[in-house]
Amino acid sequence: VRGLTYQVDMASQVPWFEQLAHFKMPWTSHKDSCELGLQNLSFRVRSGQMLAIIGSSGCGRASLLDVITGRGPGGKIKSGQIWINGQPSTPQLVRKYVAHVRQHDQLLPNLTVRETLAFVAQLRLPRTFSQAQRDKRVDDVIAELRLRQCANTRVGNTYIRGVSGGERRRVSIAVQLLWNPGILILDEP
Repeated sequence: VRGLTYQVDMASQVPWFEQLAHFKMPWTSHKDSCELGLQNLSFRVRSGQMLAIIGSSGCGRASLLDVITGRGPGGKIKSGQIWINGQPSTPQLVRKYVAHVRQHDQLLPNLTVRETLAFVAQLRLPRTFSQAQRDKRVDDVIAELRLRQCANTRVGNTYIRGVSGGERRRVSIAVQLLWNPGILILDEP
């Protein structure tokens, strides 16, 4: 992708998120010596909006998300900048503001839905949160994503019986919503 510009303006929702993210990233990918099918892409997303990136298999959607989030081998940035909240992006800022639900779920199969979210709450929520606040946040996210009926069911995987595929996907989304990110990126939700 060359000449990419991406901006999310959260100012209308949350004042301190003014110009939440601004991305400008030309890059190329050399997977099998093929360039990505995206060139000179520009778009802007405002607070409360959703944006869908649609394309055929292998066209570079996941690579685009990997470059925006700084994860995975999405491509090599040759020039350009990523801005978050009016500041040049750093891995720390991306971790603070951007949640990325990847295409393939990466969950611990032996934990229940509630245990999974409680574990993430211990890792991601601020240290200033009391245990009661963490538990309430877990309960709120479980309710928000309609996971109450399976909250005490193992997540499972191919070898361990657990929640359904749709419930499993919602658990992956819940893991990211738990810490209330400014930007939520979903790869094939």
